[in-house]
Amino acid sequence: MSMYLSPFTKETEGIIGQPESQYYYHQLIHGLFQLCFTTGFVVDGLEEARCSVEQHT
Repeated sequence: MSMYLSPFTKETEGIIGQPESQYYYHQLIHGLFQLCFTTGFVVDGLEEARCSVEQHT
């Protein structure tokens, strides 16, 4: 959790037993949006979808 507010890249196993590792890119959403906002992109709302408890059982 200590690295959550810092962008980073790491090589990891995505699926247990996969033959080759893959890269994982962690980016902060405000950093990604900032790239868009500097070029004129506008957002007037944002909603994160959430799965219901039934979908996980």
